[in-house]
Amino acid sequence: MTQYLDSLAAEGDFAQFFAPDVTMTIVETGDTITGRDAVRDAGRSRRCAGTCR
Repeated sequence: MTQYLDSLAAEGDFAQFFAPDVTMTIVETGDTITGRDAVRDAGRSRRCAGTCR
């Protein structure tokens, strides 16, 4: 867990800690996103709102 949080905080490749078939559900909209890279990208964009590298 520490490695995941460190990677997330450093804007590293935190997707390496996800299962290949991970699914993210956006509670507000009910939208679902499936797949390691897609979930990483969606999580990054929601968290950063365009401010991350």
